[in-house]
Order: sequence, then C-alpha cells, then structure tokens
Amino acid sequence: MLAHKDCQGIIVVVTGACGFLGCRLVQMLVETGGLGGCMKKIAEESYNKHGNFAGQAMAETKDFGEFDGWQVSEVRAFDRVINEHVEGMGSASVKVSCVQGDVRDMPVLRDALRDATVVLHAASLVDVWGKYPSTALHSTNVIGTKNVVEACRLENVPCLIYTSTMEVVGPNILGDPFIRGNEDTSYRTMHSLPYTMSKARAELIVLEANGTQLSGGGHLATLALRPTGIYGNVAWMHILAAYCLYTKPTGPAAGEVFYCYDDSPYLSYSNFNHLLLEAAGLQTTPFQPPYFVILIIVWIAEVVSGMLRPFKRWTPILNRHTLGMVRTPFTVSTDKAAKLLCYQPRYEWKESRERTTRWLSSILPGNQGEQVR
Repeated sequence: MLAHKDCQGIIVVVTGACGFLGCRLVQMLVETGGLGGCMKKIAEESYNKHGNFAGQAMAETKDFGEFDGWQVSEVRAFDRVINEHVEGMGSASVKVSCVQGDVRDMPVLRDALRDATVVLHAASLVDVWGKYPSTALHSTNVIGTKNVVEACRLENVPCLIYTSTMEVVGPNILGDPFIRGNEDTSYRTMHSLPYTMSKARAELIVLEANGTQLSGGGHLATLALRPTGIYGNVAWMHILAAYCLYTKPTGPAAGEVFYCYDDSPYLSYSNFNHLLLEAAGLQTTPFQPPYFVILIIVWIAEVVSGMLRPFKRWTPILNRHTLGMVRTPFTVSTDKAAKLLCYQPRYEWKESRERTTRWLSSILPGNQGEQVR
C-alpha cells in the first residue's frame, strides 16, 4: 500500500477546485477524510440498502485491503480563481489549502503537486456552444492534462483520476440512441465541436499514462470517469475511485474508464432537466415545434454565427451539438464501476432530487412560477 512521505496522511490535489464539481470534491474529501475507518460500515449499509454484490464483496472480503489505510490530512484546491467559500471548507482533521494557478503553468503546477498522493483532475474549459477558439480548448484541456501527467511523474504522485465526460462518446448529431450502454458498447461517435475532441484526447492521454514510471521509482496509476452530467453522486464516485487506486494501484481498475451515473430516472437530457426544474417550481412550456423547424433554426443560427465571426463571436445556445444532447436518449450502465470500484450511490434519487431542488431554488429565487423555455 502506498503511503505519504511523512506518514502524516494523504494529500489530495483537486484541479479546478473552485468550479461546480471541484467545490463538491473538496467538501466530500473533508467530510470523508477518514473514509478508510468507516469504509466497512459504508459498504455494509450499501449492501443492506441496494443488495449489490460489490457492496457485499467489500463488506465480507475486504477486497480493497485494510480499511483504515485512507486518511486524508490535506486537500489542495488548485484553480485559476480562488473561491473564499472553498478556503473555509477545512476541518480539525483535514486542512484545505488553496493554490492559485493554471494547469498550463508547469512550475506552479509542480509546486501544487509536491508531496501529494492523489490528484483529482477536474480542471477543464467547457464549451458546448463554440464560445472559445479551438486553440484555447486544446491548450487547457489537452496540453493542461499533459502537464498534469508530467507533473505527477516528476513529483512522484502515484494516483491520478481524470474527470472526462460522456460526450467523448456521444450523443452524436444524428440522434443515434445509447440505451443503458456500457464502456464496451459500440457507438458511432461523431465529434462536431473542438470541446468534445479535446476531452477525448485528454482522456486518452490519462489512460495511456497508466503504468508510467515515476521519477523517484514506482509507477503512476490512472483512470477516467465519464459523468453524464455533474449531478447526484458524481463526486462520490471520484472519492471511491481515488480510494481504489490508492489501495490497489495495479488492480483491475487502473487504466480503465467508467461511466458515472446513479439511481436517477433514465431519461433524455432534456426530459431529465425538465424533471428537476419542475421540482424546483419552475414550469416548463409543453409547446415544442416540429423537429424540422428546429433544424432550420439551428442551420440559420450557425450560418449567421459564421458570417459574424470576422467581426464578433456570437454563439447561439442551440446548435447541432446541443440539439443532439437534448433530444437523444443517452443512458449508461454503471455495472463496471460497481464491480471494480465497489460503487454504490451514496445519495438515492429522492435525496439527490431534493438537494438539487434546494440549490436551484437558491440561485433562481425570482423565477419561481415563471415559464422556462
């Protein structure tokens, strides 16, 4: 089992720590800092609740080694812009240190990773509308990820978990459905945006880095997670993935990719969002124009956007990519994560929905009862 150099506990670096997912990762790392000590209890509760074989395996066989081996002492929140809220997330047993920097800046990145044991690489430039030039997406998502891998090698960080996205696979612009697909399900992937291409390349970089020899000896263990949306139990799967790589760096999960979902209803992206919005008291209009009308609107918007580009970058919200996302059934299975990461949702659908409803209500207080189109 790996151990931190000074034996005072594990140091976890979260890149993109002040983003939507990053904040939750920091918070959950603090909450479960002594996760190893209570992992058996969590596994038993998971099995009793879900009756899942993976939870049973953890509870009965201790497949991941000694449960008291995961003790986080420090979380380093790495981001370009520091959020004061994140700085105050520390506890008596888990310190939170904020480091301002960019994944494209190797010296600063190396300083942030020094003496760390695990990196959760969630930093990314997200752009499904074509707002940013392809060079900016490549620089942050591809070159930045290469830098993270190289910094891990140089600073002897043995575990790297990458936050990918389902969009490295689909949905495609043709609307081909993907129903309860798994990581081996064949799909006609068609990248129409620089963003999805950059995420696919970054994911491959991380997976191919698995087994890379570290400068001080030992090897780097990596894996990638593909959330279908940043919601529910995504952060929880990251914690389990980190625990898995830490306790079994050469185990079956190393070098693998996992879809990330939970017990939420299997719906299209659009219908799922409507379900959450309505739960928050936001009414959605039942009117929907014919599909060919929407296609014409999208085509006109993209033509106008292209004509304006020499003078002004105008990016319509609805394009071929976002249209494919909202209208295409794209649902995934997490059986692989259950088997190799012992994943079970920490939060059931009802609780996830209630938490999201409260959050939506807090950020859209003036929109209660209004129509959302």
